[in-house]
Amino acid sequence: MSIVKEHYADQLQTLQRGGPESLEIYKDLFLSSCPKYLSVNPPPYEDATLLEQYISNPPTDATVRHLELFLSDVEAVRGVSGVRNLLKLYTSIDASKLAAFNSVEGQGEKEILEQLMVLKGASRTYSHQTGEGSSTLLDGDRLVTNNLDFTIDAVSPSPLFIISPSILLSASGLFVTSANKRQWST
Repeated sequence: MSIVKEHYADQLQTLQRGGPESLEIYKDLFLSSCPKYLSVNPPPYEDATLLEQYISNPPTDATVRHLELFLSDVEAVRGVSGVRNLLKLYTSIDASKLAAFNSVEGQGEKEILEQLMVLKGASRTYSHQTGEGSSTLLDGDRLVTNNLDFTIDAVSPSPLFIISPSILLSASGLFVTSANKRQWST
């Protein structure tokens, strides 16, 4: 990892700062590291008029299409890092208070809730399980890839409950350690 940090130090700093200049770096890194995508639709060789239309207006290159999808994901997730940093400070907080603390002006409770849903979706992935009963790629456990999880409860006066997996792991570790000590002492 230190070699990567040395080689890409300037780009890494720009990516961590964010902003519009980071999109160019994401684009360059994606294009240099992505596989060569192929278009699955061949030209319509059997129909001359469709082939002329295909030649005059060719479809978007598959690599460019994947780049557009990647950059749209980056753009969606880019704005939620400030909200994520604020969530780390609390165990429960009202969405209106979170909107007031957020540095972006003009954002209300609705926009904050939208950012939270983007953050929640971006911090989840499926863990594929092989073996009996797993027929598709979506069969498996849904995992949190972030060090922060939260739930939204619209009924209570404080609708955001923040759960930090690291706190849960340390609490479970203390429980296991305590249980082991009691087992050895008896």
